[in-house]
Amino acid sequence: MKILLVGFGNQGKKRWNTFKNNIVATVDKFHSGADFKNYKDVPLHTYNAVICCVPDKEKFNQVKFFLNNKKHVMLEKPFFVNDLKQLSLINHITKINKVCCYVAYNHRFEPSLQFLKKKLDENKIGKIYYCNFFYGNGTSYEVKRSIWKDKSKGVAYDLGSHLIDYSYFLFNQDFKFKKRSNYLHENKSNDHSYFYSDNKSIKISCEVNLLTWKNTCRFEVVGSKGRIIVDSLQKWGGSKLSYQIRKFPSGIPKEKIFHFNGKDPTWKSEAKYFVNLIEKKNLGNIDKEIKILKNLKKIV
Repeated sequence: MKILLVGFGNQGKKRWNTFKNNIVATVDKFHSGADFKNYKDVPLHTYNAVICCVPDKEKFNQVKFFLNNKKHVMLEKPFFVNDLKQLSLINHITKINKVCCYVAYNHRFEPSLQFLKKKLDENKIGKIYYCNFFYGNGTSYEVKRSIWKDKSKGVAYDLGSHLIDYSYFLFNQDFKFKKRSNYLHENKSNDHSYFYSDNKSIKISCEVNLLTWKNTCRFEVVGSKGRIIVDSLQKWGGSKLSYQIRKFPSGIPKEKIFHFNGKDPTWKSEAKYFVNLIEKKNLGNIDKEIKILKNLKKIV
C-alpha cells in the first residue's frame, strides 16, 4: 500500500510512526520538512490511500477530493461537518467508487476495553442496568494557547466523541445522547461537559473535561450478575480491569483483577484494522459516523 500523509502535527506524527514504511509523501502547508504544501500537487498515481490529520474545517473538501479520485481514506475523529448532507454525500461517493473511508477511534483498540467488550458479549454480568463513563485530561492551558483549538466545539466534541463511539462499539446498538450541562472554566469553548443517554435498555452517563490534571479514564458497567470497571488507559502507566461477580442476596462480590501494561498498542492495532478494511473491500464507518455526529450536535 502506498500512503499519502496529510497533516504533520501531533496526530500526523503518531500516524507517521505507525505507517512510515508505507508512506510515500507528506503534505503540510506549515511544516518545513513536508514534501508538499498542497495535497492537490501530489501526483495521483503515486498513492492509493490517504491518512488525513487536519483541522475540522479542512476535512470535508479533502476527503471528498481523495474519494472522488478513488483513494482510500483514514481521518481523525470525529468527522464534523456543518450539514449532515455532507456526510451522506461522502457515504454515497464511497459506495459509487468502492473505496474505504474510515474515521479513526483508536481507543476501541485498548486491550482492557476490548476485554470488557468480550465479557459483555459473553453475558458475564447479565442484563446491563447502567454505565458511568469518565474521560479527563489536563490540557486546558494547551487548548487556551492554541488559536484553532480554543475556537473548536470543545471537550464534549473532542473527548465526548470517543465515549459515544465506544458506546456503539460496546453494545452494538444505537444511542440518543442528550446534553446535561457544559461549562467554560478556562477556555472559550466548553472544557467540562456532562451528557447522557436514557435508552430504555441501557442508561449511560458521561463526563469529560480538560481539567483533570492527572489524565484519568474510567468505564463502569453494572449488570444484574456483577460489575466491570476499567481504570485508566494503557499508555498512562497501565490499565486495570476489575471483574466483580455479584453475591446473592448481598455481600462482598468475588473479584478478579486484570492488568494491562506496556506501550500504547492502539495505533498499530488500528493501522492493521484499516488495512484489513481495504483488503476486504469494506467501505468504512461513515454510516456510524452520521449517527455519532447527530449526537454530538445535541451535546456540544
